[in-house]
Amino acid sequence: LNFSTRGAGKNSAGHTKQNIDIEASRLKLNDIINFLEIPIRASGLLEGGVSAVIDNEGLDQPSGEATLELANLSLEETDLNLQGMPPSLPKISLGQTQIEAKLDKGQVQIQKLVFGKGGQDLSGMITGHMGLTTVKQGQGVGFVPGAYEFFIKLQVGESLKQKAGIYLGVLQNYLVAQNTYSIKLSGANFYAVPSMTKGPN
Repeated sequence: LNFSTRGAGKNSAGHTKQNIDIEASRLKLNDIINFLEIPIRASGLLEGGVSAVIDNEGLDQPSGEATLELANLSLEETDLNLQGMPPSLPKISLGQTQIEAKLDKGQVQIQKLVFGKGGQDLSGMITGHMGLTTVKQGQGVGFVPGAYEFFIKLQVGESLKQKAGIYLGVLQNYLVAQNTYSIKLSGANFYAVPSMTKGPN
């Protein structure tokens, strides 16, 4: 993991902003998850880069872009606590995953998020956008997510369909072709229940 930072112009108060560049090569995803204490289990190798301009005073909104690739991505068996559902979701292989995103004027645009391919447990594509602004928090800057709208297209392999059929039952309203689901997911923020409607074919 390579990290660098340098001055990048002035904010609205005339103070220097920072240009941050991060380059990753063959990072183990489970190590990152453990470090960030994210409550999921997954494996794979992460490569790619992130470049962003950040205002340490939170006066100007950040801008940047990310291009990431995950090789051999796999979601491990996950314990759930859903009434009336089995206690765990089976292991899901997603294979190769590619992500391209851009941040500008308080909006993250997901230009490309593609995972898996035909014949694997799960494949699909996600596009859309979400708000992401910065606010001053003490001596630092915090990120505040806002409204979002995502379009999700999923194709389920026969093997996963056999193992997780009971979970797929809740997606029947979004079925657009055999083993293919299209969902529009939106909301004012991530703290409220999202709106789910059928997406385009």
